[in-house]
Order: sequence, then C-alpha cells, then structure tokens
Amino acid sequence: MKLKAIILATASTISMMAWGASANAQTAQDQAAPETSADAAAAPGDAIVVTGLRRSMASSRALKRNSDQIVDAVVAAEIGKLPDTAVSDSLARVTGVTVGRNGGEADSVLVRGLPNIATSYNGRDIFTAEGRFVASQDFAAGNVAALEVFKSTTADQVEGGIAGLINVRGRRPFDFKGREISGMANYLYANQSKDYAPNGNLLISNRWSTGAGEFGALLNVSYNRFHFLDSKRFIGSFVSATLPGGAGTPDASKYAGKRFGDLIGINYAEHDRERPSANAALQWRPNEELELYADFLYQGYRSKVYDRNMEVPLWGGSQYNDIELSLDNSRVESMTVDNPVRVQGWQAATTGRTDTYQVAAGGKWKSGPWTVSADLASTQSKFFLSVYSWDFAFTSSPSVHVDYDAGSDGGVNFTFENFDTTNPANGKFRGFFDRQLSARGRDIQFRTDAEYRTNLSYLPRVRFGVRTVDRKAAFDNGERYNNVEGANILLASTGLDIRTTTPGFVGETYPSVRSWAGPTSASIRAKANSLRALVGFPDGPPPYNPNQHFTANEKSTAAYGQIDYAFDWGIPVDGIVGVRVVDTDESVTSSQRTLTSGYTDTLPTASMRLHVTNDTQIRIAANKTRTRPNFGDLNPNYVVNSGTRIEYDSVANEYFRWGGGSGNIDLKPYTSDNFDVTFEHYFGATGLFAANVFHRKVDGFINYQVIKITDDQFTNNPAPDPNNNGYATDTQNVRISVPYNANTVNFKGAEVQFTTFFDYDFLPTWATQFGIQANLTYMESNSPSSYKQDKNQPGVSRLTGNLTGMYENGPWSARLAYNARSKWLNVCDAVQDWGGNPGCEYTKGTARVDVSASYRISDNLSIATDLNNLFPKPLRVYRVYMNDIAGGGNGIYNTQIRNEETVYSVGIRFRY
Repeated sequence: MKLKAIILATASTISMMAWGASANAQTAQDQAAPETSADAAAAPGDAIVVTGLRRSMASSRALKRNSDQIVDAVVAAEIGKLPDTAVSDSLARVTGVTVGRNGGEADSVLVRGLPNIATSYNGRDIFTAEGRFVASQDFAAGNVAALEVFKSTTADQVEGGIAGLINVRGRRPFDFKGREISGMANYLYANQSKDYAPNGNLLISNRWSTGAGEFGALLNVSYNRFHFLDSKRFIGSFVSATLPGGAGTPDASKYAGKRFGDLIGINYAEHDRERPSANAALQWRPNEELELYADFLYQGYRSKVYDRNMEVPLWGGSQYNDIELSLDNSRVESMTVDNPVRVQGWQAATTGRTDTYQVAAGGKWKSGPWTVSADLASTQSKFFLSVYSWDFAFTSSPSVHVDYDAGSDGGVNFTFENFDTTNPANGKFRGFFDRQLSARGRDIQFRTDAEYRTNLSYLPRVRFGVRTVDRKAAFDNGERYNNVEGANILLASTGLDIRTTTPGFVGETYPSVRSWAGPTSASIRAKANSLRALVGFPDGPPPYNPNQHFTANEKSTAAYGQIDYAFDWGIPVDGIVGVRVVDTDESVTSSQRTLTSGYTDTLPTASMRLHVTNDTQIRIAANKTRTRPNFGDLNPNYVVNSGTRIEYDSVANEYFRWGGGSGNIDLKPYTSDNFDVTFEHYFGATGLFAANVFHRKVDGFINYQVIKITDDQFTNNPAPDPNNNGYATDTQNVRISVPYNANTVNFKGAEVQFTTFFDYDFLPTWATQFGIQANLTYMESNSPSSYKQDKNQPGVSRLTGNLTGMYENGPWSARLAYNARSKWLNVCDAVQDWGGNPGCEYTKGTARVDVSASYRISDNLSIATDLNNLFPKPLRVYRVYMNDIAGGGNGIYNTQIRNEETVYSVGIRFRY
C-alpha cells in the first residue's frame, strides 16, 4: 500500500528509544527527529506533517513496538499537553487500565484488575509520606512528557507493584534543539460546585555549546486548582429483615418480615484542592562519551474539605403508614414513618497538606561496548491533616415520607412533614470531633547499572546492576470526640456563622430535601477553640496519642542480571532473560514494642519476541512481581478504641468489645506470577492492531481478620470513656482487626486494541483527517476470600473499553472519547450482618464522554477547550442480599445514587 509522505517530528520518540529500545533496529517510519516549533507548520504538496494527535500516536506506537516489555503509553501531543486535564484521566484511555472516579477526576488506577502499581519518575522510585506510591493524579499533566504503563517488567526496572509499573517521564533540556519557552493557562468550571478555577504551566529550557562541552537547563512549573461537589443520596448498608409494626401501624402482621432500609440520607463530598508542582533539570555533556545530569521535583497537594452529611433514621417509629410493597411483596417501596429517631448529621472542616521533594544526580558513560550509569537520589515527603467535624441533630422528630426508588434514576427520596430543615431553630449542636495527623517519609536511593554489547549475534547484550535504598517513615495521630447533645445547645448559640448549606444534585429532580441549616466550614475552623470549650476540651489541637505513634526503617539491596538473546528460528527471534534478587530488613518501633523482620525476594523474568514479518510480531512474557505491605500495616501497636459498644457472640456465648486494631510485623510482600502472550501488527504511520491474553496468580493479598486480645497486651492505652452509656468500661475480652496475608487470587483476561489515522491514498482527502483509537479488555478473577455469592475481586469490571475519534486538519484538532466499564463488586459480607441479610454490594456499569478541541492561531499560539463527563449519568450502587425472608431468594436494593462533576475548560497555549 502506497502511503503519503510522512514526516515524524518528535523528541519524545528519540528519548523513549534510548530508554527502552531492543537490540533490533526500528523501522524507518518509527524514527524521529527533535521537536521544533516549525513542526506545526503546514508542509508543501501532499506531505502530512505529523503534529499533535498524530505525533502522540506515532510516539506511543514506537515505544510499544521497540520495548523489551509489554507496554502501552500516552505521549503528550505537544509540550505540556497530555490529552486530558488530569494524568489519571489519560491513564483511563490505556488498554487494560481501569479507573475509579471521584471528585471530578480519576482517583484510583487498576492495571488488569490489580491495585498497588509501582510509580516511578524518570525511572526512579517515588512515594508520598508513609505510603508506597504516588497517586497518578498528583502529577501535573502540564509537566508530563509521557506515561508508560509497563504490564510486564524486566529485571533492570525498579521493583514495586504486583500490577506492574507506571513510569512518569518528565522533560530534560537535551530533549529540545535549543531554546524552548512554552506554557498553558486555562480556567476550569465545575458544573456541580458552580466554581471557576485557574490552571497553568510554564516551561523554560535552553542549551548552550561551550568550550567545556554542552550545557542545558530546564525549569517547568505548574499550578492546578479545582473545586468539586459530588452529591450522593443513600440507603445504609443495613437493610432490615423485618418491618417493625408499632402499636398504631395498620395491618402490622401483613407487613411483618418485609425488608426496608432503616437509615437514609444525603452526603455532599465538596473539596477545594490545589496542586502546585515544579521540576528542574540540568544536563552537561563534556564529550561524546559522558553525560551528567541533576534533577529536581516538587509536588504539593492542598485540600480544604467541606463535606456534609444528613442521616435520617427510620427505626423507632411509633407508626408506619401508607406502606407500598414491591411487586414481589418482599420489600417496602414507600411509606410514611411517624415519630422515628431524630435526624442527625455532620459538617466537616478539614485541611490537608502534602509536600514531596526529590533531588537526584547521576550520569552515563559510554566507551566502546560498555555503558555504565549511576543515579543517587533522595526523596522527602510530609503529610499533615487537621480534621474538625461538627455534629448536629434535629430538635424534634418530624414524620418522614420515604420513596426508596424515586424517578428514572432510582434511589431514595424523602420529605419531612411540617418541618423546615433550613430554620436554625430546628437544629442543635450534637458533638465535636477533633483530630490532627502527621506522616513523614524519606529515603536515600542509589543505583548503578552496566551494559556490555558483545560481538555475538546470539547474545548481543548483557546487563547487570545493584540498587540500595534506606527508607524511613513515621506516623502520629491524636483525636478526640465528645457528645453534648443532652446540653441542648441550639445552633444559634454556638457562635458560628449559621447559613443554609449549599444544595447539590444540579440538574436532577430528586432529592426533595437538599439543604439544611448549618455552620460554614470557615467559621468552624476560626472558632475551633470555642467549640472545644463547649464540649469540655482544652484549647489547641489534640495531643498525639503515644500508642498510635510508630517509626519504621526499611533497608533493601537489589542486584540483577539480564541477557538479551537473538537467533533465527526460521523467523527472527529475540528476547531477554533475567533475575532480580531483593533483600529487605525492616524494623518498626512503637511505644509498646520494637519488631523486626527480614526476607528475600527472587523475581525472575523472561520474554520472547517472534518477528513474524517486518510489521508483525508476537511476544511471550513471564515474570514475577511483588508489593511490600504499607508501613501502617506493620505497625506493632495495639490500639483499642474507648467507648466501643458491647456485642454478643452467640457461637462463643459471650459478650465482647469490638473496636481498634493493630498492624502485623509478620506480613510478607504479596507476589504475582504473570504470563502474557501478545500479537502486534503495525501498519501505515500510526496504525496498530494488538491482542493479548494474560494470567496473574497473586499470593498473599492483605486482608483483615478479627482476633481476640486481653488487657495485658495494651496496658498503655488510655482507659475507655465511662461516660458513654451502654458501652464497655473494662479492657477484658476485646476483639480488634489485624491484617494478614490471604490466599491466592487468580486474574485472567484478554485485551484488544486498534489505532490509526486514515492516511491512505485509496481514501478521499477528507477521510485522511480522521483517526480512531479503540480498545477492549475482558477480565475475571477468582478470590476465595470473597463471599461465596461472588468470587470476583472488588473493583474489577469484566469489561472495560475506550473508543476515541480524532480529527486533525491544518490548525484544527479535536477528540471525542468514550470510556465505559461494566458493573463491579464493592464488597461482600462473609457472615450475616446485623439485619440477618448477607450479600454483596455492586456499582452498576458506567460510561462517560469527554471532548477536547483546539485551534492554532499561529505557530506560537493556540486556543483549546475540554469538556469532561459531557453527558453525566448518576453512578448507581446496589446491594444484592441473599436468603430473603419473604421470597426465599435474592433481592436487590438501590443503595446509592451519586452525581459526579461535569468539568469545562478553556484556555490558551503558547510556544516560542
């Protein structure tokens, strides 16, 4: 097939080839030249200049084609321009990646159903505070050159997540031919919160030739802000097995045993978050053999939380009227409840701050067949959280009418009879929760790698290296709560700024009740000491609890060896074989005890690539990955909550207190044995068809179990609060939750992807302006730790897919992206819950549409707009309960309807 002339102009491809190219040379159409501003200019004649979306597709394809591993990537279409406003949203387009969404962005990432994904920055390990990884959304999209999702890893890569590795690649000055000044400024508008927020980034880079060699310097700064409001109406997970018949309930016996949700309510998750970030790089190339560099990265996160909640209990009613049952007669569809327990709720005023710094220096020396590199880096991260939660209650118990399945979206709706929720006289102060939390983490990491290129055709390259890490973490927490509802302090008497809370559910018919009287978060924080005095606390934040403090020290040394092989098997075959051995020593110290642990991980890897034709290849890969437990899971403290309720164990015939927890120093890393087979066919300049089947066997997932302890194991804990009526006041017979390594979970599935721009001579000219990206992933899991009704691992959808249409012609560029996933399991109850109705909770399948477009005014200036979640549909959560008392089979309750943000963005991009 004769193709039109293609000019591939991208610096990112060259960089990625240097990072991950195999011994085989790439084809001419995947080669690239450095990026310059002239790339955006129109080419004469029939030539198609590969810019924007075409460049991104060509670079991503080149990385996949030439990598040693199974990898998919998202490459910035232009400097500082990923295809989405958030890094995690861009990852959602990658084959095999599933994301969870909250707060107007993707906030969790699974690769082939697995969490615990190692995150690296420019190939270097990075983390936040006491955690293991960095959330992908914490990287500023404007600072990212490419996102590389390695689904199979090699022995030379940083070990980490069982799911694989996500490498975030920033830029360095030698990526550019010379001076580069570029940036972006835009405004985001969130439809639910009705708020505007500025965002922007600026990159300045240059390089100079001197008598001492070539120098380069780069500075990239970014600022992102977003104010979101997610609205949720819910039924509590407790779905009672029997409708209580009060003395005045008509035909009480007729409704006995009919299910009803006995707690309903509204929750608003409203946050204002900011993410300042910066990265800088210096490079020096004194000669052709030696290159030195220094990197700096700063990531910041600021959050202000205005979350609020209203809970409407339906138990304790003296009468249940106007009862309507479902068609199968098993559950209540609607009713009116007279004199239930009074309504209660809370208003949060929480702030959080994270600052993470990483500095690094290193270099690479090439001489003859040898290449030797070294990298020394240090990361430091601090997290601080301050939580104020103001609790309220109604002064009376109005009658409430409930419809459990209201409107086309379903979900609960309720109204109060003759009661104004926005009147401050109808509410009172119920209690105050006060907390401060601090977490710190730092490390020093060093690695050195050597590569020797032989003259042997069957063994072209040998690689080996070592890496050492000394990691430290610390955690402190102090919290307290006091209930003063009995003092009957009216809202107006608290001295706070009482207003009608901001309603949510923009554009929806339900719920009928959306607002109530409550304080502003700002006034709660401003008068925190006054609230402390009201509940009997001293001024100032709560002191840190010594029984929740711990420090951890983790030292590890890794060594690896890896060989490349190549031979002719009738067709060219190449691949790698390697092994990485990691020795780890851990020590965790608390106020109660110091515990140590040590273990060694052996992580083999092997891959084979069969070059069926110049454009078709088959990959076979097998490797082992592992994830260490979080430091909090290793914490040896026994912490028992004061004021925990007494419960009764009918099997053991004893009463016990339940509440609290401990870590487990004996936890071992959980490991995954991975196997992949991939078919890849490359065509044209941007075309790719690939299909993959995979299997993951995961051992040692960390779950939680309840154990019994006695008072001699936590004598240093504060005494339980004796003022909570009906609560235990002794420390005998306590049960707490502790982590443990669970059984094996198997994941298996298949992926298929297709991508191309239609740059073919047999098509009309207008068709060459369009492109398509499509992928589909099927996955299933088998978890013996889940309830027998559903063996799937929580969070895993059977089907996940993306379909993206692209248009690029002259100054115009546009993209329409559709992302969908099928239903997924949230949680299963392994034993009967309080209502005697064990079962599983699911989230219904969901889909979203995102649109982006840009217009290039000149070579140096363009305007762009993004519309995320263009046609919003509520996210629906439902519960399937078993052994229904009325029907003897399974039943379904819609337990949550959540309205997510729609986000609009418009801005300018410049480049000089």
